[in-house]
Amino acid sequence: MAASEQSGYPASIGTRDFGRAMAAYALLREGLQVVSVESSGAHLIATDHDRKFAVSVRSKLFRRGTPESRMTVIKSAQVARITQFASAQGMVPLVGLVVCLADEQLIHCWLLRADQMDSIAPKVQHGYSIDFKTSEVSKLAGHGGVQYFSCRVPFGIDGESDNDA
Repeated sequence: MAASEQSGYPASIGTRDFGRAMAAYALLREGLQVVSVESSGAHLIATDHDRKFAVSVRSKLFRRGTPESRMTVIKSAQVARITQFASAQGMVPLVGLVVCLADEQLIHCWLLRADQMDSIAPKVQHGYSIDFKTSEVSKLAGHGGVQYFSCRVPFGIDGESDNDA
């Protein structure tokens, strides 16, 4: 029995669900049909008449005032899993990366070709390093194996706009 069924409260929506929804939105913007799947390899499957994609999504929230450095690592194991899954299904492997930077009121969404990760991002000990400095975001967004969009989110947790006069 799920925790929500035991407590009577609805299941909570977390960063993972938000990331998957944003990645699905990015795929829908490309004219693809998207379904959510629960498998060991993919979180989303996206198709149209000619294209088939398997997508593994990673999401990260940098809360207001956090001292964390503005970077993340896409683990090699995640890239290997989605690549293997996609290959077995005759699909293109993608890694969806959704990052919310609360201090900057910005959400980044990338769809990265998993089979091109060596040319997309620098290799580090456990995977691939993605940096969120403006210059690095522009460089990453310009790579041929990357689809990118971002959006500003000007509201704080209390619902008041930080831009109100």
